Amino acid sequence: MENRKSTGRTDEQLREMLDETGTWVVHGPGNQVFGVAGSLRRALDRADTYARSGAVVVAVARVPPARIFIFHDQILRLGKILQERETA
Repeated sequence: MENRKSTGRTDEQLREMLDETGTWVVHGPGNQVFGVAGSLRRALDRADTYARSGAVVVAVARVPPARIFIFHDQILRLGKILQERETA
């Protein structure tokens, strides 16, 4: 996965958006699309599933009009937040 910053959203802002409806795309290398989800939470779940199967997940992105890119480090942090909530 690439280590780039997301497009202007903090972890807290993204955490608040987890269940908002929108079109989120899980991307692999070369703009390959691994999957599409209707919320950030589902996209992060799919990204985790693809990564566990050995795929290289480059980013999770929300499509326009609110274009947001989330890259490796932030995907990992948000995944950890989700895991902590599930075990609590």
